[in-house]
Amino acid sequence: MPFDYDLLVIGSSLAGTLTAIRATHYRARVAIVRRELIVDNMLWSDLLNRAAIESLPNNKFTLSEYVAEIYESFKNEYSSAALSSLGIDVIEDRGEFSHRGFMLKRGLVRSRSYVLAIESTATLPNIVGLSQTGYLTIVDCQSINTIERLPSRVVIIGFHTTALEFAQALAKLGKKVILVINTQYFLYQIDPDYLKIIFAVLKVAGVELIIDETILRVEHQNEKKILLFVNRVLYCDEIILAPSFSPNLEYLNLESMGINYKQIKINSKLQTTNPSIYSFRNSDGLKFDSNEIETILKNSLFLPIFYIKNSPITEIIYTKPSYIQIGYSEKDARKTFKKPILVGKNYFNSSLKHQISGEGSGFIKLIAKTNLELIGATIVGNEAEEMVNLFSLLIAKKTSLDKLLKITYPLLSNSHIIYQAALNTMHKVNKNRFDNWFIWRKL
Repeated sequence: MPFDYDLLVIGSSLAGTLTAIRATHYRARVAIVRRELIVDNMLWSDLLNRAAIESLPNNKFTLSEYVAEIYESFKNEYSSAALSSLGIDVIEDRGEFSHRGFMLKRGLVRSRSYVLAIESTATLPNIVGLSQTGYLTIVDCQSINTIERLPSRVVIIGFHTTALEFAQALAKLGKKVILVINTQYFLYQIDPDYLKIIFAVLKVAGVELIIDETILRVEHQNEKKILLFVNRVLYCDEIILAPSFSPNLEYLNLESMGINYKQIKINSKLQTTNPSIYSFRNSDGLKFDSNEIETILKNSLFLPIFYIKNSPITEIIYTKPSYIQIGYSEKDARKTFKKPILVGKNYFNSSLKHQISGEGSGFIKLIAKTNLELIGATIVGNEAEEMVNLFSLLIAKKTSLDKLLKITYPLLSNSHIIYQAALNTMHKVNKNRFDNWFIWRKL
């Protein structure tokens, strides 16, 4: 039986849509199975937070108009009509794998290769009385009308980094926000120096923080919602959950293809345990880079001989200041490598540009092996995301710190802080080396 497509992308995530578009550049026969106009929950949250936190351009728009215009523009760019115009068959359906191919309501579809790019869904916590009391989630707030109708006093219960973003955005919009977070759920992976800064920023914005306190139960009394802790009671008008996200893979019948959907294993070629089915390293399609897309396409459309080596995953939190983690964090590096690692940090306020502009606090932290190979970077600052591409390339190319010193950095620029951070990271190595040299010269 002949194949219908060279590549079938399954899922509504942004990663899947971009993969389908890129496949057309290789002149492949490609289709995508997705629901119409699905935009990732985290993407919506990021957009809202940035719009609320940053100043609106020339004050020409209200928040509603600004967010709605950008959101609609994004959806139109990746709409079914736009994808069809590129030669992509958009199948607005839902199906499952079988030993013969991918079964849809309209019939069987066969492809040489498949890509899993399922949109993420919220994983709700088990809190006594929460469902009876009622709550909203960040997903429910994917309407600007819902945001504007929120009462004045809200509690955000966070199980994901979007809780930090959403709390800052609502505080900027004039809400009284109480943020309840447990660091063991998601913040344990975040650099502690960033947490000190963002917690301080949130407190200044009027956000009340409750950290690592267990919610015993939730109740409803008159018009108020009540959260009972061990040592305190909170009253609020509304509860908003910032839940963790996970891909909804159960309905795909992956077991018939030899894949455990509860824990998908992929190799360095991004193949699952079934070599004709590919997946991103984060199977929900929320964290990915262009290198993953290229690796999947080259292996699935041509020969499976390409590897994803040395491509760092980036963690981004769109607060103000932003948080960017590329490659290894300091904590992960110390756990992973037996030998000591080099860590150097420099604050943005030490640069001339930030002293002149008076912008907020932040820092760059570089993590390197003792042979000076750069393996990670943590960037906290108002324009931190602008450095993602640079550091992703430097880490992927196994760049040595001493080579960073040979790059030209304009003095009145954010990039000059990279030079200073590289110097600080190399300080311990150079100190011993130069001390020995000058001791020898004195002999």
